[in-house]
Amino acid sequence: PIRTPTREKQKEFYLDERLVGTGKNRWDWCRDPPCGFDAKKEWGTEGKMKIPPIEKSGRWSNLPVCPLTPTGRAAAMTTEKGTPTTLEPPTKHRLVGCAWTSATYKTRGNGRILGDTARRLREWLAFHLRVAGMDHFYVYDNSAANARVVPPGAPVPVSEVQRVCAEFSEVTYIAWPHKICNNNYPADKDPGDRSSQYAAETSCRLRYGPGTEWMTFFDPDEYMVPMGKHTDLRDMMDEVGKGGTRILSLQSVQNLPRFNMMVPVPEEEQDNICKYSTDKTQCLAPPTDRTFLQTFNCNRHETMPSWASRAKKQIYQPAYVLSHFVHYSTVTLNTVRKNFEMDNDDPLDVQGVTERVSDDHREAVLVHAKSVLPRETLDQQHLCVTKWSACTLGFPHPHNVAIEGDRMDPVDRKRMSDAKGRGYNCYVNPAIEKVWIPKLEKALAEMVPRS
Repeated sequence: PIRTPTREKQKEFYLDERLVGTGKNRWDWCRDPPCGFDAKKEWGTEGKMKIPPIEKSGRWSNLPVCPLTPTGRAAAMTTEKGTPTTLEPPTKHRLVGCAWTSATYKTRGNGRILGDTARRLREWLAFHLRVAGMDHFYVYDNSAANARVVPPGAPVPVSEVQRVCAEFSEVTYIAWPHKICNNNYPADKDPGDRSSQYAAETSCRLRYGPGTEWMTFFDPDEYMVPMGKHTDLRDMMDEVGKGGTRILSLQSVQNLPRFNMMVPVPEEEQDNICKYSTDKTQCLAPPTDRTFLQTFNCNRHETMPSWASRAKKQIYQPAYVLSHFVHYSTVTLNTVRKNFEMDNDDPLDVQGVTERVSDDHREAVLVHAKSVLPRETLDQQHLCVTKWSACTLGFPHPHNVAIEGDRMDPVDRKRMSDAKGRGYNCYVNPAIEKVWIPKLEKALAEMVPRS
């Protein structure tokens, strides 16, 4: 494994002179090569290298991994050239999902504690398994990393995540108590990157990728909804694969909770900010008698903008994608094809476009129903009047058609807002509203009530 120096002090930059060369200070990069990092000096010359060849290192994901039974083209990559592949197992599933979650967790940045996972997870699993046609889910439960320490000898409590997973025969539950690392503390108190989540994604792909044709890793506040003629995600991906696509990206923009569906938070559930607010407005939360999918079915964009790819989620063929990191397929067969002999008739050896973006009107759309804390809605109710661009509560365009005009013009502004001056700012997806929400409500009603 390649090692790099650790950050030891608050302001110390981890790329030292050994890696980037010398200068007036460590922030000055070498401008007169050769200088800086010397691979031969660090790792030796050919025949004396200290690192293994890439195909044997198991380090693409930067995680130590256990040897796996090779399958498909991956098997050809790990066996000696010319050795026939005989370890191909039957594919159990067509489309599976992986998720990392916790009964309670802190958001990035400001450490807000959220505890709505159980209800969200139940609805999310019901939608994708019972409505949208996915075969199986692998849920990695990080609850133990955020729970109180259990005294020796005391029974370990069952997490809410585990209770929800037990309701679904199509879910494999994996206890995943590994904490999120922060390798830049105290320079930055925000853990930022969720190292535990990234490790779970790698684990899921390596453990369960060989048993499915398509795989995806996404969060319980994200809904992959079939669009157009498609009645489920499996058939949609079958059609996608016939065209040569091996990686389908679903662009992501945060949806807004519809203001007219939000409800006041009961007094016994209010935090101090909501309870002792001198404002006449009330803290709001999603209703319990409507689904999250319906409450958040309001997007600022009628069609996903190109910049929405920055937070995309992907459905991919694990036999083709050899390493995946959150939003990106970092290593594929095409990446390493020059290093290995590949048969011309290999079904995965596809020339042309193997990765593309989903048509969010004809194939599938991603609904990002990100949690909103009740306390945050206090200021939002004012911003939705005074600063429309900063409003994160949803006010659907009348008849789903945006009203054009000048926001600074009093006459236009009145036409572009409701009776209280709150600007219309989002579109309701009619297919989700008329087709998928009724199906989800029916699926939830048919489930055995939780005890």
